[in-house]
Amino acid sequence: MEDIGEFLNKSGEDLKLSLDMQSNLLQKKKAQLEQILQTIDHLKTIIKDHEKHTDRDLILSLIYSLQSEQEMKEWMAEHVSQPLMNRMFMEGQSAGESIESEKQMIGIFADIKKFYNEGRSVEDKLVQNKVVELMTILSHVFKPENLAELEKLKDTIDEVQYLHSSPIPIEVEEYLTEVMKRMESNTFNSAGDKTD
Repeated sequence: MEDIGEFLNKSGEDLKLSLDMQSNLLQKKKAQLEQILQTIDHLKTIIKDHEKHTDRDLILSLIYSLQSEQEMKEWMAEHVSQPLMNRMFMEGQSAGESIESEKQMIGIFADIKKFYNEGRSVEDKLVQNKVVELMTILSHVFKPENLAELEKLKDTIDEVQYLHSSPIPIEVEEYLTEVMKRMESNTFNSAGDKTD
């Protein structure tokens, strides 16, 4: 209001430009506040029934993803196909379906992190079953051609900060990767093929 009072001392075109500028700034702040409120409501819905078991790091990662979603969409629109964009941002799903998918993913990542913290082996069937659950969900989201497209962009994506935020710490990511390698190795072994 002080700024507006100051602008009122100006005359004619200067006053109009000044008021336009103030209006634009306030509209941007309003949009930011609305986005923050939407993020909070979204998170409240996701953790509604799991407040005591919600992993802080996973929630922070989700907040970051929700807050940078528009930047992510803009970058992706220039680098990937529209079908992949639609899959990544769950276009075509209802809000309820999207929230359910996010709840499932958060629950799975929380369990994998818990298994890592408990020191469970990558051979542990409980761990491997949880990874199968994760891979099943991802296979419904991403088709082989989508994964091939993402693989081509891997180095580029790693350079863009808001595109490679992970819901789990690096050591848990490495654990997850090791579990998947072990499962793949066991699959080849059980098929009678020789592995290195």
